[in-house]
Amino acid sequence: DFVIADLDEAIAIGAVVCLARRFRPAVTSSTARTVRAELLHRADDLQAQVDAGSAELQQLNAQLLSIINSAVDGIIVIDGRGHVESFNPGAERLFGYAQAEVVGRNVSMLMPAPYHDEHDGYLARYQATGKPRIIGIGREVRGQRKDGSTFPLHLSVGEMLVGNERKYTGILHDLSERVQMEER
Repeated sequence: DFVIADLDEAIAIGAVVCLARRFRPAVTSSTARTVRAELLHRADDLQAQVDAGSAELQQLNAQLLSIINSAVDGIIVIDGRGHVESFNPGAERLFGYAQAEVVGRNVSMLMPAPYHDEHDGYLARYQATGKPRIIGIGREVRGQRKDGSTFPLHLSVGEMLVGNERKYTGILHDLSERVQMEER
């Protein structure tokens, strides 16, 4: 238990100054050095913890990106307005677009009519009512490739909150082979 004599000394060694009801004798310079050393040691410990936490977050982020990028199926993340934020290599293979051609644009570009024109209404209705029609379940839909051709997909949509912003993850599986087999 110690008291630092003046505010300048407290600021210099990084200590928190508390005003007490009564004054105590000032610390000696050797005590100030001890306090400073202890504060520096604690600061080093805190920095080590921050560095370890940061490294762990970077590793988790790299692992999640690896999972998303190595998935065979398409994975698309959109924001609450329907704009694409993430478009994995599986989605690139399905639709024929490079990620840079899709990110920032409305996801409806990947849908044939009439879904292309109706998608934003579906999204707005869900946000207004909270009643899902596709979120949390999967269903068969049609996708539209860059070349204009359409194909059957199984679409599963999940919802997430990032901070206070609502986002949606779509996982898409190409059903073309299954449909062709059924037709044969």
